[in-house]
Amino acid sequence: MFIIFGLGNPGSQYVGTRHNAGFELLDFIAEAADIEINKTKFKSIVGEGFWHGEKVILIKPMTYMNLSGEAVVAALNFYKPEADQWVVAYDDIDLKPGAIRIREKGSAGGHNGMKSIIGLTGTNEFNRVRIGVGGPRGNVVSHVLGKFTPEEEKLYVEGLVMAREAVEIILRRNVKDAMSKFNSSGKPPKKPKGDTRVKAKAKGENNQVAEEDVQVAKGFVKVAKEGLSQSASNQSSEIESTGTQLVVVESNSRLEEKIADELLRNKGLADERKTRLEADRQTDNSSSQVCEEKK
Repeated sequence: MFIIFGLGNPGSQYVGTRHNAGFELLDFIAEAADIEINKTKFKSIVGEGFWHGEKVILIKPMTYMNLSGEAVVAALNFYKPEADQWVVAYDDIDLKPGAIRIREKGSAGGHNGMKSIIGLTGTNEFNRVRIGVGGPRGNVVSHVLGKFTPEEEKLYVEGLVMAREAVEIILRRNVKDAMSKFNSSGKPPKKPKGDTRVKAKAKGENNQVAEEDVQVAKGFVKVAKEGLSQSASNQSSEIESTGTQLVVVESNSRLEEKIADELLRNKGLADERKTRLEADRQTDNSSSQVCEEKK
């Protein structure tokens, strides 16, 4: 068993924002593992399935970022995993888009979701994947609740690809191997000549990711952003900010609506994935028939 917590905020106005990097990584992992995040428990929405032969549990806390620890503790008390059987993925403003960092322990680094988790679990010794979203030029709250520029999003999506690979390494091997691969520069090491990966320029540095994975990630990010038709103007959450603190006051009925919206969005992602897989199968069958006819 392996549990992956992805941190974020529920509600359509937060889809595609920097603070929801953890949610988007879980969507990307669900894409790879063909897991639908469609259950409600532990103050979260949850998906269960198998990835690389291991049972995997994907958990998106619906508590809002500052109370993420409540959902994490509820899940940990139920599953009782060992320390190396769970990981938390979240946004990091100290890393540029396209960079990631892997840690097996450490402080919250000013991240309110991590403060909540460390405070309520009573430990800072757990694996985490930090996803670079870039630092603010002004107010921190406005920055993390804002969306990427097109240039930033290209790098951010490449970071999601690397973050997924890092989680795979933690799952299949261990966190130290993931740290060794990704922590030296925030990017994967160069591949030997003849590798199928392609280069992408980012501020003069070489950044290598699988082109196919990048295209898939771009596709699911696009679907995620279009998945909810309800506009942010129709949301009635009250947001108060004090310094770098973000407090979201939400009635139970509104929160239930947002959880329902998030479940609907995840169903949309799953349906889109099934449609694409069916199209791929039909293409493969057509190609096979052509080959048979040529014989």
